[in-house]
Amino acid sequence: MKKLSCLLALLLVARTVVGKATEQEGRVLYETRCAICHGLDAPGTGPLAHKSTPPANDFTSAAFQKRLAENPGVIVSSVVLIPNGTLIPETLKKNGERVS
Repeated sequence: MKKLSCLLALLLVARTVVGKATEQEGRVLYETRCAICHGLDAPGTGPLAHKSTPPANDFTSAAFQKRLAENPGVIVSSVVLIPNGTLIPETLKKNGERVS
């Protein structure tokens, strides 16, 4: 649960770019935008986890936690700035999910 709290905190950081957010808003954001691939508790086992290349990260793994500790903005840069193009929206669209 502590790891999920860290993840939610990062999502809140992403939200603060445009304004302040609550932990509940971060949780809702994660559940509606991230859990479909990463799973509710972030192990990378959501329904679409293996339908993208690369597959969804396990945010609870020691390797990812180390990466997160060394680069606290890794999730924000991967999702908000989308340096790898349109991986997340494309994966969702290809699997019949509505992208807003």
